[in-house]
Amino acid sequence: MKSLKKWLKGEESHQGVEERDNPQAVRPAPPSTAQTGQNPFRFGLGEPVYEDKDPQIDIVAVHGLNGDRFATWSEGNIFWLRDLLPETLRQNGIRARIWSYGYNADAYSGAAVSVQNLWDHGESFLGQLVNRRRITKSEDRPIIFIVHSLGGLILKSALVMSNASNPNHLERNKALKLSTHGVVFCGVPHQGGNNIPEAKILLHIGSVVTNTTTNIVHILEPGNEVLRTQRDSFTYISNDFFIVNLVETEETPVMVGTRLIVPRDSAVLPGSTGRKYWAPIGVNGKNHRTLVKFSSSQDPGYQILSEQILLMVNEGFRDVNDNWEFWRRSLKGRDFMGARLRPRLPHAPSPRFCGRSQELEMLETFIRKSQDELQNVVTVYGAGGIGKTELVLQYTYHHQKDYMSVVWINALSRSTAEMGFIQAMQDLVFVEAKNAANGHPNFAKIASDLGIIGLIDNKGILALPEEDEAAVRQVVEGLKAWLAQYVNASWLLVFDNHDDMSFSLRDFFPTCSWGSIIVTSRRPAIKSYATMHHHHELEGLDEASAVELLLSISGRDHKDDQAGARRVVEKLHYFPLAIDQAAAYISLRPQMTFDTYLERYETKAKELLSKNEHPWPDYTKTCMTTWEISREAIREESRPAAVLLAVCSFFNNNDIWGEYLRRAMYFEGKLLPGKDIDDLIALLYSYSLAKPKLAADTFSIHGVVHVWGRERLEGDDSLFIPVSAARMMKDAILFVHGQGDVRVVAEFGFERRLLPHLEYFLDASKAIFGVEPLKRAVQLRISKDTSEYNPIQADQAQLNVSSRNFRERSLEVLEITRSVDYLVEYTSPAEEILPSPLLNRRYFRGLNTKDIQWAQQVVDVQMLAHDSMIILANAFSRQGRHRAAARLELSLIYFLLGTLENDITPPVAHISNLAGEVRETARYKEAEILSRFALAEWPRTHPKTETMLLRVKGNLAVVLSRAGKYQEEEALRSESSSLVAGDPANLTEDGIMRMSDRVVDLNRQEKYAEASELGRAVLAWREANLPAGHPDVCLSLSSLAVALEKQNLLAEAESMTKKALEGRQALFSPGHIAILRSMSNLAVIFSKQGKLDEAAELNREALDGFARYHGDDHEETIRTRKNLAVVWAHQKKFEKACEAFGACAKQLAVKLEIEHPTTLNAINDWANCLIDLERLRGASNLFWYVLQVRLRVLVIDKALNDAFTGLSTVRKEYARLGENRMVQWLDDTVPKHEAQMQAKFRQTQRRD
Repeated sequence: MKSLKKWLKGEESHQGVEERDNPQAVRPAPPSTAQTGQNPFRFGLGEPVYEDKDPQIDIVAVHGLNGDRFATWSEGNIFWLRDLLPETLRQNGIRARIWSYGYNADAYSGAAVSVQNLWDHGESFLGQLVNRRRITKSEDRPIIFIVHSLGGLILKSALVMSNASNPNHLERNKALKLSTHGVVFCGVPHQGGNNIPEAKILLHIGSVVTNTTTNIVHILEPGNEVLRTQRDSFTYISNDFFIVNLVETEETPVMVGTRLIVPRDSAVLPGSTGRKYWAPIGVNGKNHRTLVKFSSSQDPGYQILSEQILLMVNEGFRDVNDNWEFWRRSLKGRDFMGARLRPRLPHAPSPRFCGRSQELEMLETFIRKSQDELQNVVTVYGAGGIGKTELVLQYTYHHQKDYMSVVWINALSRSTAEMGFIQAMQDLVFVEAKNAANGHPNFAKIASDLGIIGLIDNKGILALPEEDEAAVRQVVEGLKAWLAQYVNASWLLVFDNHDDMSFSLRDFFPTCSWGSIIVTSRRPAIKSYATMHHHHELEGLDEASAVELLLSISGRDHKDDQAGARRVVEKLHYFPLAIDQAAAYISLRPQMTFDTYLERYETKAKELLSKNEHPWPDYTKTCMTTWEISREAIREESRPAAVLLAVCSFFNNNDIWGEYLRRAMYFEGKLLPGKDIDDLIALLYSYSLAKPKLAADTFSIHGVVHVWGRERLEGDDSLFIPVSAARMMKDAILFVHGQGDVRVVAEFGFERRLLPHLEYFLDASKAIFGVEPLKRAVQLRISKDTSEYNPIQADQAQLNVSSRNFRERSLEVLEITRSVDYLVEYTSPAEEILPSPLLNRRYFRGLNTKDIQWAQQVVDVQMLAHDSMIILANAFSRQGRHRAAARLELSLIYFLLGTLENDITPPVAHISNLAGEVRETARYKEAEILSRFALAEWPRTHPKTETMLLRVKGNLAVVLSRAGKYQEEEALRSESSSLVAGDPANLTEDGIMRMSDRVVDLNRQEKYAEASELGRAVLAWREANLPAGHPDVCLSLSSLAVALEKQNLLAEAESMTKKALEGRQALFSPGHIAILRSMSNLAVIFSKQGKLDEAAELNREALDGFARYHGDDHEETIRTRKNLAVVWAHQKKFEKACEAFGACAKQLAVKLEIEHPTTLNAINDWANCLIDLERLRGASNLFWYVLQVRLRVLVIDKALNDAFTGLSTVRKEYARLGENRMVQWLDDTVPKHEAQMQAKFRQTQRRD
């Protein structure tokens, strides 16, 4: 126990504790040099532990963390690498040399591990083993490794570094990879398993030897070279060796209990397949430490391990011999300099190239990796302008010295590919001629050697007959045959821009099992050419590289420009070509800042994406021309696909899904079948203009390509495409046929997913819908076709006078929307909204037939857009996006005002709807003005629609209730009572909706008994007539629960509120306003039930949601903060609660006005909290203020009653404290005011 305490303090190693606590765990002393001839030191290779005469194979063992080159492989005094294994091998006729490698892996020593990490250990091991084998002239002898635990990571590091060696870099180190025949991994953690991350498994290994794992964590933390680079790099070469994994089956004792250190799942080597990878073998009775400890040849563990070695040897060493033969041929070819082809690159590598380090490393790794009898083909694909050619160009330029020959082919079409081969063959002829003896080339012999007899003239120039396909094919086959020769084995062949899938590149691949090929394309289909999954989709730059590119080209490298540069590259979605163009544009305008560029991009994206102002353009295409090539190719294959691409540019680009398109994709007036839609999406995929996502049936479009799809629209398309998008959204969210006005609950999930597309469409199309854009479009079309006369003249006299007066009145009242922050940019000055005769068919006289037809078509399109916008506004409102709904309603109002004539209904209903949306964002003043206007105008504009009038009245009543004007609201309700009276069972959904609004208003008026009675009737009707989980059912549950909670019927209120919350969570996305309201209501119930912790947690979650949705100063945000303060008060956190109550009262006084009941209730809560803190004077002043306000307006409500109650409580506290003067003052004053209030109230009632 004493030594254990020392170990816990770091004064002694865990090994020492283990030896004393377990007498059998004796650490064997290294045998003496005199006895064995071994190196007695722990580290390095030392001398072999055993060596036969003329050995056939080397066996090398590497121990794990805190291991030892002798102790790890010993049980008692049996060092089985020396005492058991040689005899087993001899019995099977195998001559071997056996080494045990040691290194400083003492985790508890700290210093050694932190100084030399596992990669460094691997490098040391690689160097020592390679040098020792070279000295003994055995570098090509096959090797089998036996590695334990983290020793496996040391070996994998060494093999990865050996594989990276080449004739021009650390050539001798290649010997280790070439000679490795097999590996026996014993308890090696290749990956995570059983839901246990790799880092945790590695910590488990550390816990075997020490509980001080700081150094282990430092070295093996997630994301470092061991867990990431080493695993991925070794996977590429793992199929070249015979591999078996021995797995522990018993738990290992650790400091606290026991643990299975490396479970079976972790011992599976990822990516290893084929005949050389053998299934993991569990070793019964062995834990992580004893897995490699054997006391006799009868030990089951030893028998399993030795059998694996014998099986590997029996497989023969042909693989190792072939490795060396190929390597020596490569070295010989390197020395033959007579025929090196240098590439004809499309242009010099850009000096502005930035980033892509990971992609270049990936490309290098892919190309290094090859398989027996299989050519190595790497494919890179991505959208036009993403940087495919530049990436491969950079690799080729910097690595061309690694190859005997490099050929670059423009593979845009079969003819360009053939031309590339002809040019390469011409270069080859000249190279052969240059190497001719005495400088006198024999071109006939050269032609014969290259297989192109009769195609070279006496000057060595290829002379191909015109349009002679056979001669062209002869040249292609000749170059392929030359590349397929052994002596030319080291070559790189690049096929750039293979976008034409009508011909196969395989016709141009040399027929041999060596060489490297890179193919670039916009078409993901080229993945089929790749070997071993060596394909990569190139995407945008990382942020740091994108910023570096922008700053370097623009010449703005000051650190103050960094933030602006980040905004620009984010806007350009890190697209290299777009950033390159933007930087060149900015560089020529010294006065331009990054922010001013962004402002210009918002309005002139098409112009900026079309400009290439580089003084040295090495890529002549711009973003616009590059993507136009892809679009034209798509259009040639399928016109509907080109339309789909354009329409999708008006949707959110990150989540476009097939189900949505299949519901509503029209082409030439017909709904396209679902199968056709799938084919269209596949065509977009095939040109890298769309990218499939992990979620099923979903794709995305790159951000800048998305902008281009919209900006490129001209002429008719500039109107018809966005209108088609609006129609698609409208049709997709229309009520299901056969359901009437009852919306199927499942459809709300679909509609919720559609919301980002609705929001994006609203923003992208705001410059398209409305009078002025339409007027400009018509004028442009007319001026283009007829320049002899002025367009249509307005005939103001014929316009309906009442309509004109309504328009003027409407524009005047709409000025109020300028005070609503989120509507400012959607509000037009009155002088801009004029009657537009261009939209009136009666004023088309004077135009030719063609122009009349076009103008009428424009009007029809705009009216279709109007219908769609109504559907979209309703969808936004249902999903709680009231700001977006308000913007749409305002746009619709302006549109209708601009087109107003006798056959178009004035937009009074939209003004009422706008008031409702503004009301939901707590802009009660503006909502009231708009609602009163709609109510006043309705009888004049809609004299025979009482049902709709009731809706308009209902909207105004709700606004008055929210504003705290209960008496006016009550009077308005009483006017409408006859229309909603009677049995709810006989009412329509419209009548039930108004009754539901009434329940909410009664709750606000604190008439809870009446609210609960009406609420139960409404809920019963909705549950009987609407689907389960319908949002209106949830609304009724929530409203009724509020009334019940106020009457302290808490159990029933809790049940209903939870049911409403569950229903809303199923319907709407997290953060929806309805979900937040249910959470807030449930928190109030929990607070009353004494479940204070649950109440506080729910209130905090709701508060965060309201703050994100509304902002900090919205009524609902403030009310929820007040509810949280109530919980704090119940928890006796009076200071915290008092501060929150005060802040809420002050905010409400500004937001709702001081006389509003909600404000007065907050003041009362604040005062009550002050009583708890014994700040009685402050409390009495606040109660007295509430009392005076209510006396002034003659309102008896909860606020007034609470004020009287509060003053009574203050009196008791003063009495308790002996403040007799204050007690006397309150006794004299409060009853008088109470009596005065009652008298005035009775007098007012008699007068009424």
